Amino acid sequence: MRGDRLCAGGLMRVYGDRARTGSASAALDALAEGVAETRARRGLDRHARLTRLLIDAAALHQGVADLELARDGVDDTTVAQSVGLEVLSRLAGAVAMSWDDPAHAAPLGLGDALTRWRTSLPAEPLSLRVAEGFAHYAVYPEAYFEATRATRWAAPPCVIGLRSIGAALAPMVSAAFPPGTRVVAPRPVGEPFARHLALSAAVRRDLLSHAGPYAIVDEGPGLSGSSFGAVGDLLEDAGVSPERIVYLPSHDGAPGPMASGRHRRRWDLARRSAADFDRWIGPSRLASWCAKTLGAPSGPPVDLSGGRWRADGAAPVLPMLERRKFRVETPTGAWLLKFAGLGEEGEAKAERARALAADGFCPETGGLLHGFLAARWIADARPLDPECWGRARLMDHLARYLAFRADRFPARVEEGAGLEALAEMAAINAGEALGHAVGQAVARRLRALLADAPASRPVHVDARLHGWEWLVTPDGRLLKTDAVDHSRGHDLVGCQDIAWDVAGAELELGLSEAETDRLAAILGVAPPLLAIHRACYPAFQLGLWSFAPAEEASRVETHARRYREALRRFADQTSGEDSWMEPRRRAT
Repeated sequence: MRGDRLCAGGLMRVYGDRARTGSASAALDALAEGVAETRARRGLDRHARLTRLLIDAAALHQGVADLELARDGVDDTTVAQSVGLEVLSRLAGAVAMSWDDPAHAAPLGLGDALTRWRTSLPAEPLSLRVAEGFAHYAVYPEAYFEATRATRWAAPPCVIGLRSIGAALAPMVSAAFPPGTRVVAPRPVGEPFARHLALSAAVRRDLLSHAGPYAIVDEGPGLSGSSFGAVGDLLEDAGVSPERIVYLPSHDGAPGPMASGRHRRRWDLARRSAADFDRWIGPSRLASWCAKTLGAPSGPPVDLSGGRWRADGAAPVLPMLERRKFRVETPTGAWLLKFAGLGEEGEAKAERARALAADGFCPETGGLLHGFLAARWIADARPLDPECWGRARLMDHLARYLAFRADRFPARVEEGAGLEALAEMAAINAGEALGHAVGQAVARRLRALLADAPASRPVHVDARLHGWEWLVTPDGRLLKTDAVDHSRGHDLVGCQDIAWDVAGAELELGLSEAETDRLAAILGVAPPLLAIHRACYPAFQLGLWSFAPAEEASRVETHARRYREALRRFADQTSGEDSWMEPRRRAT
């Protein structure tokens, strides 16, 4: 998700970007430990570990560079950043060699560089970010390596990788050229739709003294393309001819509706080489990864992304926000391959998937294939109809499932939005969807509830309890799909108290007030906390589904109506009222 949703009246609050605070020395310790572990790995497992090391080293470099940018007001050349880029270049070279020859397992030779990096690292805590492309959007560093090799270059370029993700991608571009290719990784700063570069005089002078081509590397363009535009503006204003500039984005699309005329015109005429997943990774690579773990596929993987997984087309989808997913037939059966994330992100989700499968809540897990999580494809399964499966049985299963998540998947506070941030989002979205008066009423009631709210206990919530996300197997078992991603989505919510899922289950599975209260009591959810999420959950869903394209409008409206009604009910109540659902439902 590239930003808050633009609406006729303003902005719906949906987007969120998270970071964790950590020490540079601890991050380097983990990196060194990972380097040591890599020696014992082979094939795809080793390649995936090398990619994780590249991503982790880039996060450490980003944290250091951002700390120094905040301190100095400009991106400058420092010892810590220079040694960090040296480590990244070596790791990128190892990833490139492994990509071309999976059997290649030469030592990384990073000992001296890691020692020098340690002596130059700052003592202050760093803000370490997971690049969303690696976590959510199937952006592969190897695709940039391939896109670079497929491009004609008059000479080795100066590679400008835009932080955060560019700190990992730029070294992969440089790996296609002789050692010594210049790499810089500045961060575009300023207003989201009007970024610029803040460079020291020395960095600016050195950058513009390059006589050859330039490679500008980032994930975008997004709503405005202003990050790419910031570098383009700098080079254009300095008189660099467009023929010397090559843009390497992750997709072939144009900048979004907030792009300036200057940036849009430049992009239309620019030389571009997209590191597109479908061209450089795609079904052929997935098939080869499957062969090593699940058995050789009987045919090419079938793309189910963008809603193509829908059997009857009834469920609404958000195509641009969906994870890439494929169905593949192998000697071990049929499997769903879904992008879970590269590096630590995918590994953590695979662990959750294995735990859920072991207790019978989710389909069997077949392993993590360099970012793609394999789950058993359940033939002849049908979506859950909450009214037909058996109410007592459904409630019992739901209680056990949510209790399992609350117990087994604890999270750190920084992994999700706080209650105040959720309340602000709810008031904004309610006002955008239902008018200023309703937004103000929601804000007033939430302020009253927050004054006495108990502490939240964040966990990796499911956050996707819609009926079509449950499968009833031919033998009558109820399985949850899509159960490991949404607490780590690129959105505001993240990890929350299990009260979030109780409020979600009430709306998505049509629970009565009595059923919801009973479920909350079983899970130990305090009533004030549940009341807060009864506003925040539908407000977030309204913002999220506002991203749906026009062709999904009729499918979305059924659910959007339910969310609007829930917000109206919340706004109509006073802080002392206990009623929630209409009397007919309350009596159920």
